[in-house]
Amino acid sequence: MSGPQTPAELIDELGLRLRLEWVTGQDNADRPLYAEDTSQTVTPLVSHYNPVRPARIQVIGRREMSYLDALTVSSRNGQLAEIAIQPDMVMLVIAAGLAADAELVKMMQSHKVPVLKSSLDADVLIAQLRYCLHGQVSEHLLLHGVFMEVLGTGVLLTGESGIGKSETALELISRGHRLVADDVIECHRVSTDIIEGLCPDLLWEFIEVRGLGVLNIRELFGNSAIKHSKNLRLILKLVPINDEDMHYVDRMSGSRSSRDILGVDIAELTLPVAAGRNLSIVVETAVRNHNLLRRGYDAVKDFKERQQRAIHNKK
Repeated sequence: MSGPQTPAELIDELGLRLRLEWVTGQDNADRPLYAEDTSQTVTPLVSHYNPVRPARIQVIGRREMSYLDALTVSSRNGQLAEIAIQPDMVMLVIAAGLAADAELVKMMQSHKVPVLKSSLDADVLIAQLRYCLHGQVSEHLLLHGVFMEVLGTGVLLTGESGIGKSETALELISRGHRLVADDVIECHRVSTDIIEGLCPDLLWEFIEVRGLGVLNIRELFGNSAIKHSKNLRLILKLVPINDEDMHYVDRMSGSRSSRDILGVDIAELTLPVAAGRNLSIVVETAVRNHNLLRRGYDAVKDFKERQQRAIHNKK
């Protein structure tokens, strides 16, 4: 396995890129970042500070620090001590340029847990750590398309070149949704049923739109318009279609299926692309309907039951 294996190697190899610095714990910097059996472990590798399900690498950002500051001293110390004694705990990182709280550092020191700090925002730091570290232990592949966060759901737009993926993504961004990656998406299987999609560093923030060229989405729309990573939940396949082909589309339930991505079944919906269709609205609605299906509501089933009741009442 290549790449950093310990906190010391993480600082040496990625310290400059991730703006990491030591706070304390250099004497315990040889702890293994990864579990011995990565195929069996259920402990997340990197996450925000979480006292309920602590990751091996815990990151404290502004939200987490505000939460800790709101606790009583005894509750705060008890919670930190509980995390520090976890056998899977490797290190703690204080993000967003926040000051390293003396009591927090003292607590970690007493349990020999290394503490680092970074000026990067917690979300950015976690995404970068996952990108750099998950590839060492997880299955991964590259997919072609545009990966978006739409209504909080990770959506991959696929289809042949020139079908309108980037244009649809641009309109979705203008409607308040977020770009994760354009053209190439690096997918990792991070647990038994979760595929995480990441944007390669070279492509992050950029999208290519025919006629406009390469655009920097962050500069155009602001930081809120981009996201480093997202779990893949839905694939929308855009296909060209003419009036004759439209007659063969299932008018009741659409073209639903699933695609195997690294052993995980991801819901896939085929969307016909024809003149006059507002694809951004169609994509938004497809995501809303997908989320309803995940919660157990099926509009087709509801409609059929209503139809059956109407027929029964006429008898």
